Amino acid sequence: MLYETMRGEGLRQSDRVSFRMPVEVSWTTSEGTAAKHIAETLLVSRNGGVLRLEDKLAAGQEITLRRMEGDQVKSTRARVMAEIDQEPDGFFVRGSNL
Repeated sequence: MLYETMRGEGLRQSDRVSFRMPVEVSWTTSEGTAAKHIAETLLVSRNGGVLRLEDKLAAGQEITLRRMEGDQVKSTRARVMAEIDQEPDGFFVRGSNL
C-alpha cells in the first residue's frame, strides 16, 4: 500500500524509502466481519507507504497497521488509496495515513 499525500503541483510532502518489514493489517470486511493478515511494507514515507498484501482491498478501505517495537505494540490507521499491482501471491496497494 503506498500511502502518500501530494502537495500542489504534484510534489510529495516527504520522500519514500524502500523498507521491508512485516506488519499486521486488520480491517472490517464488506460483510462486517473482522479480517487480519500479515503484510510486508515495500516503500514507506512520513505520510504513507506501499504494502504487499494477500487480500484485495478496495480504494477508500480503512485499515489498522500494527507492529512490534521491542515489547511495545505500535499502531496507526490508514486508508487504501489504490491497488497499484498484482502478483500470483499478492496485491500491491497504496494508501495514506489518516
